Amino acid sequence: MVWKNRVIDILSSWSIDGHMLMFLYNFLTDRTTQVKLDNVLSDHTKTENGLPQGSVLSVTLFLVAINDIFSNIQKPVKYPLFADDCNIYCSGINTKTTVDLLQTSINSLLQWSSKTGFKFSPSKTQCIIFNKKKTDMLHRIHINNIPIEYKENTRILGMIFDARFAWNTHLKKLKINCNSKMKIIKTLSHFKWGADKNSLLLIYKALILSRIEYGSIIYNSAQSNTKQILNPIHNQAIRLAIGAYRTSPIDSILCISGEPPLQTRRNKNILKYVTKKLAFPYQTPYQLFKYPAQIRKHKGPTSIMDTYIRICKEYNCEFKIETSFPFLTTPFWQYHPKIHTQLSHLNKNITPHSTIVSIFNENIKSDFHDYELIYTDASKNTNGTGCAFISGNINRLYKLPSDASIFTAEIFAIKEAITYTESSLMNKVLIISDSYSALTSL
Repeated sequence: MVWKNRVIDILSSWSIDGHMLMFLYNFLTDRTTQVKLDNVLSDHTKTENGLPQGSVLSVTLFLVAINDIFSNIQKPVKYPLFADDCNIYCSGINTKTTVDLLQTSINSLLQWSSKTGFKFSPSKTQCIIFNKKKTDMLHRIHINNIPIEYKENTRILGMIFDARFAWNTHLKKLKINCNSKMKIIKTLSHFKWGADKNSLLLIYKALILSRIEYGSIIYNSAQSNTKQILNPIHNQAIRLAIGAYRTSPIDSILCISGEPPLQTRRNKNILKYVTKKLAFPYQTPYQLFKYPAQIRKHKGPTSIMDTYIRICKEYNCEFKIETSFPFLTTPFWQYHPKIHTQLSHLNKNITPHSTIVSIFNENIKSDFHDYELIYTDASKNTNGTGCAFISGNINRLYKLPSDASIFTAEIFAIKEAITYTESSLMNKVLIISDSYSALTSL
């Protein structure tokens, strides 16, 4: 249960004060709760601690309260945290040493809980050893002198991890869940009044395929025969959607539906995921993929990066990954762009085009000869609205909503050009636009 006063103290230490802090204080004080059974309501009971249930603010305030849970955890112990689902883990050759490190971390967590009002439940806490070798002697880990139970598999964020990374348990459980959803497809695929092919495929992707693809890049390290557990689900759903016979060849139904096999979808997801993460060098996945740890003495499961390299070689594909920065390094209020409109005094109706181009080139050579040039433009017609910018060999095209104005498209192109210059860390940039209204509005 969250300690209210601690949340207010944390927010105050973050320099959140004034009306915002007073609003949150009032939000947390004088809260009452009731219990309703049939048509009978209990008396109001004042809640001394805890956050109001069902409020959008409660989620954020809970994260504020639990944010420093791992502040005293020392390396080499690592810790992922998702809401109230926290895990600590450590890898090593000697089991006894690894267990001692984990026990030290748990003791630190217990000290943190005694100061913050949170409590850890020993009955809900599990421990698992990931090791391909059989471990005869298990060194116990304790919470408040209560031993933590060792498990052969454990659920983390919806995925069942087993001690051998075989993924049998997870895939079998996933197959059972998907089979229960398959009844919906069977009902809606009635040959007289059922839905059409596209609708059934859409329902399959929403209800079943989304479950299958969740975490697929992780359990892709399983053996081929283990991953084939899910193939009948995929094939049956497509067969029902297109109305094929049970004896129809699998390759035929996949071709007719336009759906690739599950392994092909997994390969595609791995290519997309790793390529995207390699474009952001300041994120943790980049370090894991670019410099994988080489501490395993025995052959372990195939890593995502190993699979990525194998797929690239198998399909003979090579990606040119551009380093990107998701956020602008300069706040918008510190932007002071210099707008040059020297050409605006020239009347395009009476001035020859060659003269305008000549004057433009002279201005570039005299004033902006050492600048990077980025050209932006926008267009709007009956087919829709779009914009683009070009910088050297780089060009970016954008499609906007059809009701967007040409002014909006011109401004959007300039905005994307600025974002590109920030991500590319350019020093001197000249953005060239033919929209006088867009330039003067800046």
